[in-house]
Formats: sequence, C-alpha cells, structure tokens
Amino acid sequence: SGYRDGCESSDALRAMEASHSWDRAAALFIGSIEGTEDGGTTHGRGLFGLAKKRCKQFDTCGDSGYSVVNEMVISLLYSGKGELSGGSCGALRRAVLEIESLLFVPLIQSCLRYAIENERHPQATDDGDLAEGYVFSRAVLPSIQDVDTDSANIIDRNLDLQFVRDPVVDGKEAVFNAFAAVYHQIGVDCVTVGKVGDINTCTGAQRPPTSRRGSNNMHLFRWILLGIFVLMTSLCCIAVVRRNRKLKHRRERNERPIFKPSNGELNHNADILTSSKDMGETSDSLMGDDELTHKIQAHEDALALA
Repeated sequence: SGYRDGCESSDALRAMEASHSWDRAAALFIGSIEGTEDGGTTHGRGLFGLAKKRCKQFDTCGDSGYSVVNEMVISLLYSGKGELSGGSCGALRRAVLEIESLLFVPLIQSCLRYAIENERHPQATDDGDLAEGYVFSRAVLPSIQDVDTDSANIIDRNLDLQFVRDPVVDGKEAVFNAFAAVYHQIGVDCVTVGKVGDINTCTGAQRPPTSRRGSNNMHLFRWILLGIFVLMTSLCCIAVVRRNRKLKHRRERNERPIFKPSNGELNHNADILTSSKDMGETSDSLMGDDELTHKIQAHEDALALA
C-alpha cells in the first residue's frame, strides 16, 4: 500500500518512500542469490528462481531460454516504476494486478508438479515431496477458498500433509481439474501455466478423475486374470505330457514278447504240433503225414539219448 499512497500524494518524501517500496517488492521477487547477470543463476530461492525451474517442466520457457512469467513480471516492474514516478496511478494499479496474477503461476505449477510426484508414493511415505506439495498448496489455498470452496477442498485433501491415506488420494487429474475451475476467478491466464504430459492445464485432465483405490483394484484384477491364464496353461501342458507318457508305455508293453512258463515236462511234441498248426494250412500242405511222423520220431529219439 506504500506505493499506492505515494502515487496519489503530492508530498515528495512520500513519493520517494513509494519508489523504495516498489524496489523492495522487486528484490523480494528476485532474491539476492540471483546476482546481476541476465537470467540470474541456478541457485535462486525466490519466486524468480522457482519460475525458472518450473518453466522447463511446464514448457513455459521463452525463446531466450528464460521463464516467460519472469520476463513478464520484470517488464511490469520496470513499467510500474515509471508509472509511479509519473503519477499514473491508474496504470500502476493495473500493473500491480497483473503482477499478482503472474506470481500465482509458479506456485500453481508447483502444486501440479507435486500432485504428479506424490501420486507415485505409498501411504505413510516420509518423502520430502509430500511436504513440498503441502507448503505450495497452503500458499494458494486462501485465494482459492475465497472463490470456490469445492475446488479448495479437493486441493487441500490431495496435497495435505497426512499419513493415514494414500497421497493424492483422488488422483492428480482431480487436482488439475480443481485448479482449472478457478483460473479465471483468481485472474490467472491458464496459458501461462503451460502443459505437462497428456494433461491440459486449461481444461483440466483429458480423462475423468479416478481414485487411487479404483486404479489399484484394476491393476489387481489384471494380475489375477494373468495368474489364472498361466495356471490353466500349465495344467494343460502337464495333462498333455502325462497322456503322451501313458501312450508310450502302452505301446512298449504291446510290443514286448510274452514268454509262457513251462509245465515241467520236457516233451515238446504238443508244442511242436501246436506250432505246426499255427503256421497255417500252407505249412501242412508242404509236409505230408509220413514225413511229419518221421520228424516227430526223430525228435523223441534225440530226447531219449539226452
């Protein structure tokens, strides 16, 4: 309010104090670590450094490689200083409103960033990402609470610092949707927020929000189906192997010669006669009765001499 009062005052001392207040605002935005070189350093800890970091993640870096948001804020700071010196209070107020809306951008980007990161963490995680998401969300929640309670509650529940449920329990898409619903009301141009992955920051998620629990259940169902498929395939393979073994054993048993035990007698006349009959009528026709009788007698004589 110091620069506003100084702009409207004709007192030279108050006008000088207003100019100093404007410079302090610029210093707080940029920070002392950035140095004096164009674009600053990589070690900044203020909103200027945060915007540089997020521009690479949300594709909001300009042609120069620097954050578009930073370039816009720096330009407004210079123009505001001139308007303050020239007493253009109306133009100064417009510049202040534009700067305020731009300062939201790196904070919103950080909330969205940690909604993505924290969704991957399990319940009761001690990862520092959980604290980062909580801190950044607390910086924007009061302004969102003033314009949309439902969106504020969604952001609060999913970026809260708690250990009793999954982080980002409603899914990152729910957080993106909640922010998309309030951009216009808090004066933020969604284009300056940028884009990340397959999610449109201006319209919210490309797919409807789903809870982490539903997503986990779907993954579990898929693993169960895969397990059933593997089990059934294994059982079928085992059945085929066992069937082939049985067929092989049966074939070997049928091809194996069968030996009949002897009845204890050395007289093989009956066996010879049986064998002769089994040879068929062809063998009988080639051998006459006298010849057969002669062979039998010779066989008995041989056995008697033995």
